[in-house]
Amino acid sequence: MLPPEIIDHILSFLRSDRFTVRQCSRAHPILSKLVQKHIHAYTAIRNVPQDVSQFSKLVSDNPYIANYVRDLRIDILIYYSKVRPVHEEDIALILPKFQMLRRITLTLEVGSEWFMLHRNFRAAFVECLRLPSMIEVSILQGVGFPLNAFVNCTSIKTLTFEGPSTYDSSSLPPQIESLSLRRCYLSLSVITSWVKTCSLRSLSLCPSEISDLPMLLSTCSDTLTSLDVDFTCCTFSLRSFISTLHRHFSLDGINYELSNRMTLSFSCLTKLENLTVHTRLVTSGESGYDSLPAIVDLVRSAPSLTHLTLEIQFMHSTILPEVDWSPLALLVSSSLECNTLYAKPGYIPPEKLLFFFEVNADLMRMVRQGVLQIKKRVDFHN
Repeated sequence: MLPPEIIDHILSFLRSDRFTVRQCSRAHPILSKLVQKHIHAYTAIRNVPQDVSQFSKLVSDNPYIANYVRDLRIDILIYYSKVRPVHEEDIALILPKFQMLRRITLTLEVGSEWFMLHRNFRAAFVECLRLPSMIEVSILQGVGFPLNAFVNCTSIKTLTFEGPSTYDSSSLPPQIESLSLRRCYLSLSVITSWVKTCSLRSLSLCPSEISDLPMLLSTCSDTLTSLDVDFTCCTFSLRSFISTLHRHFSLDGINYELSNRMTLSFSCLTKLENLTVHTRLVTSGESGYDSLPAIVDLVRSAPSLTHLTLEIQFMHSTILPEVDWSPLALLVSSSLECNTLYAKPGYIPPEKLLFFFEVNADLMRMVRQGVLQIKKRVDFHN
């Protein structure tokens, strides 16, 4: 038999497949012991009686299991009826037992507020954030999670905020390296002031407006190597934003101010290697959406890019013959090491989109090269 250390390493790749891991435990007594920590490495708890009581009993009967938990997800459910499955204070009694956590995710129902949760639960959750082993935190949905909860959280490297929230920006953040903001209506100016002391290497965001985006990018220009930006939620037209500045300034790598607004360009991101851009195309008569040439210009402004993923969502079939595809074809054939383009059909049948691609020389060449792919299923929330 292989040494236990090697078997343990092999089992670590099966953590996401609990069924297979449990089957392995039945193969040999030694495997049964080794598998335990992999079975409980990822644990999810909901504030419902059955979940809380079962896990509380499991940890009470087997205290060592708490130290196996590395990734914890807590779902706070709020039923809009006379019966609310609170049990948050019961979860608060369990949380201090997890002293080896590396990742924690808190999911609140849409519209529910952080300060409406039981005070014991809030205190216990914040204490978890300060564990020396904690490296990744995700706050999903809900309203009002305070940034000052991260005071003295020295080990956190990755933060994810998702959902409409308001935050207190008065405190210094942990020295995070990765930040993700999805469907989060927090002002970019607030985020900019909050991350000034960080050395961000990875940034993912879906801004509702882009006037403050240049300042945010400038703040992390010396460290950022990976950027994922989703323009599909922008209330301001990226095309109009860039074309307005084109009439006054050139996008030559220098950021100029115009009415307290900076040029939107990736030219300041001198270390950026990986870029993912999400956009959507509608008819030319509609405002608030991005033109393909504007996106291409933006991508080409990145000086050291090696990997590009461009996801385009087509909202109407009438846009297909209106789009100038030559800038995109030229970009794909550039010196980038790897390009991936996804076409999301939107309200257009995928087969109709593919038919249009087949009759366009530039697009068909990209399809045959495997660079341009059509996504069959569209998630309008991602």
